[in-house]
Amino acid sequence: DADGDTSITADTDDQIDFKTGGTDRLTVQSTSGNNVVVADGLTLTDGNLTVASGHGINFAATGEATDMVAELLDDYEEGTFDIGFEDASGNAMTMNSTYKKGHYTKIGNRVIISGYGDVSSVGSASGNMRMTGLPFTVLNDVGGYSALTAYPENMNLTAGYSVVGYTRINHAQIILGLTDTATGQSHLQASELTTGNLIFSSVYVTAS
Repeated sequence: DADGDTSITADTDDQIDFKTGGTDRLTVQSTSGNNVVVADGLTLTDGNLTVASGHGINFAATGEATDMVAELLDDYEEGTFDIGFEDASGNAMTMNSTYKKGHYTKIGNRVIISGYGDVSSVGSASGNMRMTGLPFTVLNDVGGYSALTAYPENMNLTAGYSVVGYTRINHAQIILGLTDTATGQSHLQASELTTGNLIFSSVYVTAS
């Protein structure tokens, strides 16, 4: 370097220092869990940053809430899933193959879903109904319950009633209900869903 302020040196045992403009920019050391230290920002002009499974971006340097359980962003993905409707005994309705699609985004343990499910035939389904096919199993904890936002079409419903639902903990399912009682809701019946369709969205927590 012409003015002597840029170098790659081993100033300390088991450590390599990269210096530009008289300032250390990058240090490669033998400290477990902290081998490469970048002193300033890091810019990728192309390509992806790939993290090994079980690892991610650690926010441990930030402040924590009293009940904080994790500060590692260890997963992000996007995808689709097939929607189904079945009764409590597992008898499935026949779905319209064109309109049974959901989309999801998973950020850490939080899953955001939306989609459209259209029934072609009730088949042998009867009684209480649930939606199946969620991309991840719901967290098996009382805090795993989450509400469904739904827009029903062509169902056999009494005017003024709304379709509701909640995620079933420890399952990849949503229990469907109807706001037809003074205390809140009852289970949506197969006879009410008939050959209708449901546009929906929800956000829930998964253990994976």
